[in-house]
Amino acid sequence: MLPSHAYCANAFAMNSGWHEVRVGTPVELLDAISNFLFELGATGLVEEERGQDCVLTAYFASQPELSKLAHYLQALGLPAQGAIEHGRVVEEDWSESWKSAFAPFPVGERLWIHPPWAPAVPENRTAVCIEPGMAFGTGQHPSTLGCLTLIERALAPRVAVERALDLGTGTGILAIALALLGVRRVVAADTDATARNVAAENVQRNPRAAGRIYIVEDWQELAPFDLTVANLYADVLCELAPLLTTVRRGAGSSLIVSGYLSCDRGRLETAYTQHGWELVETWSEEDWVAQHFCFRG
Repeated sequence: MLPSHAYCANAFAMNSGWHEVRVGTPVELLDAISNFLFELGATGLVEEERGQDCVLTAYFASQPELSKLAHYLQALGLPAQGAIEHGRVVEEDWSESWKSAFAPFPVGERLWIHPPWAPAVPENRTAVCIEPGMAFGTGQHPSTLGCLTLIERALAPRVAVERALDLGTGTGILAIALALLGVRRVVAADTDATARNVAAENVQRNPRAAGRIYIVEDWQELAPFDLTVANLYADVLCELAPLLTTVRRGAGSSLIVSGYLSCDRGRLETAYTQHGWELVETWSEEDWVAQHFCFRG
């Protein structure tokens, strides 16, 4: 049996009234059902693979529409009856489940992501310390991993970036990585107060980054930005294309987006290229996509 994975595509926070939904699925349908659960409103998933089968545990801040999930499973040819389990979970259980699923790991050539309870860092690695708490985003999910990888590549040792935006910061992992890799001022924005609190706590766990990160709810007045990172849903990212174009500093500004599957790649590229962005690089893993654009005008 493979180890379980806990992840979130867009790093929104939980609250005390959330729901747990467990879904059994063949491994080949894992990505499709994971994406549907996020579209249904899941704020996080725990994935456990068992041979050719898999159990997905999804967490929702409010009562999910299980009838939609049942219809979707039936459309995939799966029996909905018996494949879906629903219950409530206390916050303390969730916190402990993260500890069992979150082990230190490297990203790219320079980063090392680790929780506070595993402080050892290999030589020549830049440590990013993350305690998930009640917000999501540990770097384990491919969308966050893709953002971290493209951030590291975009911030090569000789590339100077003055101002960056991490939109939907969640735990603050991307903002912390941006600051530690050299960005002088990072705006970490999230509409969820719990996420902002968790991000603030994680920033304090990374003192080398703390003086460079500003955690806010409203961010547009803090523009322009040389680099924007947004790990969100495909629909949201498409809607944001005009706005993210207006808050860039100018020609040469960069944009890193993720949180969507390869089936949405075409419309994402269209949404941004028609506003003057040029695709620089595409990163993908397990059908999840992260992309780096540069503004050409």
